[in-house]
Amino acid sequence: MATAGNPPGPVILFSQGGFSYEYLQSLGVGSQGESLLLGRKRTADNILEDVIVKCVALPPGELSADTRRAHSRLAEEARLAAYLKHRCLIRVLGHQQVGATFYTALEHVRGPTLNELVGLALERGKPFSEALILYVGAEVASALAHVHTRTDEHGRPLGIVHRNLDTDTVRLTWRGAVKLADFGRALSQLPGRYATTLRRPRGPLFFTAPEALLNWEMDARSDLFTVGLVLLEFATGRHLFDAPDKTLDDMRALLPVRQHRRVEQAVRAAAKAGHADVAEQVLWSAATFTSADVEEATAPLSPALKVHPGAAAVQGALGALPDGCGVGSDLASTAGGGGPVRRTGSHRRDQEGADRGG
Repeated sequence: MATAGNPPGPVILFSQGGFSYEYLQSLGVGSQGESLLLGRKRTADNILEDVIVKCVALPPGELSADTRRAHSRLAEEARLAAYLKHRCLIRVLGHQQVGATFYTALEHVRGPTLNELVGLALERGKPFSEALILYVGAEVASALAHVHTRTDEHGRPLGIVHRNLDTDTVRLTWRGAVKLADFGRALSQLPGRYATTLRRPRGPLFFTAPEALLNWEMDARSDLFTVGLVLLEFATGRHLFDAPDKTLDDMRALLPVRQHRRVEQAVRAAAKAGHADVAEQVLWSAATFTSADVEEATAPLSPALKVHPGAAAVQGALGALPDGCGVGSDLASTAGGGGPVRRTGSHRRDQEGADRGG
């Protein structure tokens, strides 16, 4: 049970299944407005591992819309965890409501995010190896294949869509494992899930599929498009929706006037969701990008990374990785072709991001 003040012993947040989860320190606020804590999982006699704890306290009286949403999303993330068991997904270790506070404890993954690795490649002026990029892409794709095909106890598809993929929700451990985090914004068919009243982009704006940005229906293909955006930035430092050489007028001219209204409505919805500073640039870029833009963005890549390479090529690339697929060796020597990594548009994405746990 949570305790107050400064007791002489450990502060136990909650206990479940013979384990207790102890508070260590605050880490700030998560992507859904929940509090993030560093804790540790323990028994009465032994400390087992550090964990990340997400929690939402329900104050007395009428709850604000933001508090209700944060509580519902955290509870839904814990419910989804019962169906998601894959080596590349951050594990949910326990969850419980104690009084007016709901807690979820997650595996604490040590190692850099892809966003941090892109920054490192930028500082070094040298991209990561194509073998590492293929490895990360294959592992994320494997995790999503698991997520997208989950069914309930009666065999009904759960229709899970992550909706929050970006370079901050994919992390590499120092032993080379790829971990996908944060199902707090996931779409699913779970009974009783929290339903939004307005259709707005749910994930980081720069890493949202065009159909979601334009308020159309989303499905598993939306996550796959976002994986492409993430891997493009990881490989090149370039983002497909960043078009520094195109003005808004240039992009408006690419669409028939009758379609302008849909994009303008999406811009207003994105602004209401907290993306006012980047909404126009991203939405018009997403609505008007062409195959020529894709060719330009992928120009530094070898042909093997521009098209689906097939099983044999993937296996050959993975075989070139060091034992254990460790990240450390690739950080020390970023082998691979291509010119220097140049990151574009990252200052805009930094403005819209919120702190995440994991």
